[in-house]
Amino acid sequence: MIRIAIVDDEREILELLFRIIDDTLKREQAQFEITTFLKAEELLSSHREKPFQIIFADLEMPDVDGLHLAAELRKEDQHTLLIFVTNHDELAFWNRNCRWLLLLLTRRCGIIPQNYS
Repeated sequence: MIRIAIVDDEREILELLFRIIDDTLKREQAQFEITTFLKAEELLSSHREKPFQIIFADLEMPDVDGLHLAAELRKEDQHTLLIFVTNHDELAFWNRNCRWLLLLLTRRCGIIPQNYS
C-alpha cells in the first residue's frame, strides 16, 4: 500500500490534487491511501507516527511553507519522495540528488487536465 500525503493551505487546490491523484492511481489499479492536510505541522505529526512514501506539498503556505516542511522532514527521513506544487512557471524542475520534484500546477502547461476544475 502506497501512503500519500497532500498538504496545501487552499482547500480548492487540496481537493483538486486529491481528485487528480486518486483518479490516476485508480486507473492504474494501484493500492494506495491518500491523506490530506491544510497545515504542514499536521502532516509532519502524522508522518512521524506512520511515514508517507510520497508527499505533495504546496511551496507557499503560511506558517510552514513547503521548503521548511522539506527541511524538517529530511532531518528524520531521507526516503520519502517530495513533490512540491506551485503556480510559478520558472520554478518547475526535478532534483534527483535530493529526491524531490517541483510540479507546475497549471492548465496552461497541460498539467491539470481540462476535465478538472
